[in-house]
Amino acid sequence: MKRFWDKVDNNGKDSFSDCWNWIASKDKDGYGRFFLNGKHRKAHRVSFALWGFDVPDNRCVLHRCDNPACVNPAHLFLGTNKENSQDMVRKGRQANKKLSDEDVLWIRQLGGTTVQLAKCFGVAPSLISMIKSGQRREYV
Repeated sequence: MKRFWDKVDNNGKDSFSDCWNWIASKDKDGYGRFFLNGKHRKAHRVSFALWGFDVPDNRCVLHRCDNPACVNPAHLFLGTNKENSQDMVRKGRQANKKLSDEDVLWIRQLGGTTVQLAKCFGVAPSLISMIKSGQRREYV
């Protein structure tokens, strides 16, 4: 599916060791979005399916590389919601992690993408987005 792969930057390499980054539309958490059959779908799920893997609706496609923009099938694996949560905790990305007021001030002042800041502070990108927009911790 040429339309899909045209939106992927694999740096001209066929290497399965490097991330293949999605360079088109992304959601607030940095995951690629691809319009297919009348619906927006997560690009990494589409990639996994295009490589011949069965992707049931009740399963998650997880990233070994922890890069939400990556669609390299060698970096992806199937898991349950529970396994996804355990993977997130193991990698220090708890969405409900407590941030200090000082952390919140730094998040608002620092440059960088939402995904970069989320990795730096060990939280979900959606939390960074809500802090920057004033939807969370507006009192700080």
